[in-house]
Amino acid sequence: MDTVSMASADFVFRPPPGLGSKRASAASAVFTLVSTIVGGGSLSLPFAFAKLGLAEAAGLLIVIAVASDLGASLLVSAARRSGGCTYEQVAYKAYGRPAQLVTVVLLVVLTYLCCVAYIILMGDFAVPLLEVYVVRGTNLSGLGRALAMGGAMVLVSPLCFLRKLTALRFTSAMSMTSMLFLTCVIVAKAVIHARSVGLATMWRPVAYTSSFADTLYGFPLISVAFLVHFNVLPVHTELTATEPALQRIRNVIHVTVGICSTLYVVIGVAGYATFGTAVDGDVLKNYGRDDHLVNAGRFALLATLLCNFPLLCIPCRISLDRLVLLARDAWCLPAPHGQSIAGHLTPPEKQPLLAQPDVNSGEGGEPSRWALAREDPRDALKLAGTPDTSRWDDEHPPSPESVMVERLRVVERAARDKYARLRQSIETVLIIASSLAFAIAVPSVVIVWSFMGSTISMLIAFVLPALYYLKIRAARSTNPRRVAAVGLLCFGMIMLVACTYQSVRTTVEQES
Repeated sequence: MDTVSMASADFVFRPPPGLGSKRASAASAVFTLVSTIVGGGSLSLPFAFAKLGLAEAAGLLIVIAVASDLGASLLVSAARRSGGCTYEQVAYKAYGRPAQLVTVVLLVVLTYLCCVAYIILMGDFAVPLLEVYVVRGTNLSGLGRALAMGGAMVLVSPLCFLRKLTALRFTSAMSMTSMLFLTCVIVAKAVIHARSVGLATMWRPVAYTSSFADTLYGFPLISVAFLVHFNVLPVHTELTATEPALQRIRNVIHVTVGICSTLYVVIGVAGYATFGTAVDGDVLKNYGRDDHLVNAGRFALLATLLCNFPLLCIPCRISLDRLVLLARDAWCLPAPHGQSIAGHLTPPEKQPLLAQPDVNSGEGGEPSRWALAREDPRDALKLAGTPDTSRWDDEHPPSPESVMVERLRVVERAARDKYARLRQSIETVLIIASSLAFAIAVPSVVIVWSFMGSTISMLIAFVLPALYYLKIRAARSTNPRRVAAVGLLCFGMIMLVACTYQSVRTTVEQES
């Protein structure tokens, strides 16, 4: 059935609500989303407030928060109508393979740029700590900063070769704890500064910027801090059915955006009030290097970044590997019987019931075990291992055919990707080495956040959710939500072009 014609159905989202595998409460879902949003990007918010002025920055933050909330809600609505469980699947349901490729590319670029930004922040945090507590009296700028970044990568790189992220789940709580501690430190320092110089002397903020260029440059620094859209659908699949499903996830999104907005306003106002227009793109660089309270925050966040780096590197590698498989499938190695080499990316309804690996013979011309598996499905079941049964339970038991499809997909992947581990290791090395080189070459993390916020953030948060929603819900008559989707699409396209132009222009002017 065409996904666009299913407007009469309540939803086709998988796994269905009430499934026994769903264990996340609304509170845990909010915590998960907040911990994935709040990070190093929030340290650039005082710089954005200084660029925009207090009133304008607060107003733009509210606008971006509302737009991000709307984009996430539209994405969930599109997913529930199309049956997609991830951003990538929704893209395929809406516009087919081209949209899927675009989404994978965006995810690769997003995670890669985050890796670069995290390495820059690691250097910013590690250098003052080393100068104060390890090599006292030595200036580590320049080469020392590069060596600090390289040392951090040596420490964390073994974790980037893990095949699963299970061992790193504790970093969410660690990240939130570090950011809350740093927020308290920034606020405490603002209070101390106000008491020392007097509130009237300190509090002379600019309400609005006089330069439209500053508005376009500061806008993406705020928008990148609300990038929740790739994570909202996986969280939705884990929510328990305690209330109507659509309203439940909308409430989670509202609360998440509200918490982040409050935290960002506090950080932005406190940092701007303390340092005024002299605030750096990383507000922690404005504090003294011998400030032990701030150094405790630097150390906590440095440890968090070290633990979180694999959580960016591994998804980047996975997405890059998917892109390689999709490209190979499309241009190099057409598979027999129309079967996709990247079978795990092909929608289930387009998969043949019995996938046929192309490994037909073993040593000495004898039939391989994969070829024999095609002759006897029971052998295929033994070779393929255990399928993913997370979406099945007693109320929704799997059919024999679905079990066969799941297991034979594993057979195909194993048969076709004999060198998958080697390929993924090479990809990991390339990601780490190139991101380290870029981080050493880029003088400030603001450049990375600005470019990412101007391009990737606009597409993922505003443009694509609206496009996918309008396509999947095309059968619906005009209503307020559809009008809002059109408005979000237009808003995102305008800001994408304007902010990207200003980001490139500002970067070129700073380098010249």
